[in-house]
Amino acid sequence: MYMYMYVIPTHTHTHTHIMLYMYMYMYIYIYIHVCIYIVAVCDVLQAPAASITAGIAADNLVVAIFFITLFAIANQVGLF
Repeated sequence: MYMYMYVIPTHTHTHTHIMLYMYMYMYIYIYIHVCIYIVAVCDVLQAPAASITAGIAADNLVVAIFFITLFAIANQVGLF
């Protein structure tokens, strides 16, 4: 996948940290493409601009909650 093209500093991180970076890049990659798909589907369905904005805002909220939860779990486990 495209996530391997990013440079991950390996000299200061353990294998677990490297895997977390890889998952983070993967989720960011998927998130960007989902936003593109939302706009494309709304364009095909000729949805009003307010619907596109509301859909992307709702998606941003869900992803923000997901990342906050993910980092809170990683912090509680002791990875950060």
